[in-house]
Amino acid sequence: MTRPIGSCESAASGGESCSVGRGKHTNPGPPAPSDDAVALGVPQSRTRGSERLSGLAPALIVTAAFDPLRDEGEEYAKALQDAGTPTTLRRFPGFIHAFISAAGVSPTCRDALVEIAGATRAMFAAAARPQTRLPQPEAADRIEHMAS
Repeated sequence: MTRPIGSCESAASGGESCSVGRGKHTNPGPPAPSDDAVALGVPQSRTRGSERLSGLAPALIVTAAFDPLRDEGEEYAKALQDAGTPTTLRRFPGFIHAFISAAGVSPTCRDALVEIAGATRAMFAAAARPQTRLPQPEAADRIEHMAS
């Protein structure tokens, strides 16, 4: 399928006008990286849509050793931690990206899913209690997960 010149697809590089449907609008292009993201050293390609990393809800970030998104997930976890957002990072060694979908046939994947569910449950329970700090893994545990 070909697109007419002037369509939004041809204007995707940003800053150009395009007309689709009932009217004409301007595509402003990708948002500029926020000052927080630049200060944290997060590459510009990773900052799209993230204006602030501090003051966010606690995060549980799960990666797998053979995950094509592992490095990006762990960079994001580090940026959140550096910004002061409570963050737990857990890398599962020996697993691929979609290991959770194998929980029905792999006892190891099922155990990982149970661990993730328990950590999520604990985070929700702690957040529901007023003035409660969320449990954080020991610094050595965080480093071990990021380095494995």
